[in-house]
Amino acid sequence: MAIHQLKRIQKGNVIAQAAQEIRRLVIGNGMPEGAKLPSEHALCARLGVSRSSVREALRVLEAVGLVEKAQGKGVFVRRNRVAYVPQRYRPEAIQEAGPIALQMRMALEPRCAELARDRFYFTLVETTTDAIEEDPHSVRGLEQQNCRR
Repeated sequence: MAIHQLKRIQKGNVIAQAAQEIRRLVIGNGMPEGAKLPSEHALCARLGVSRSSVREALRVLEAVGLVEKAQGKGVFVRRNRVAYVPQRYRPEAIQEAGPIALQMRMALEPRCAELARDRFYFTLVETTTDAIEEDPHSVRGLEQQNCRR
């Protein structure tokens, strides 16, 4: 399969789809070990996605052992490559994970906000206590003002 046979990416998980298409290019074309992939620019143009999406897709493929990047030289088919993309990187798996990730965020974020609030108050009290210990007379004026109200 040549680069012109790549499918344009549809809406959805762009990175996962781009990774699948580049994988199809490597596996379907029978690219040998050490073969250079098309440039990021060429992949962007053919897939119809941004350069950052292509870079992320290449990172995914590098993580699973299909390709390797050589700085300033390009991206190459890796030796002893893995011929599959793990389930977690497939578009359908990522789409299914969306609601689960949202549920996790909804469960965790309120507690994280509480912890941040508590840490802020603790720091505020600690700072105020240090200031009082440093100069106890500075607080008397505040106490008198508060008592008059």
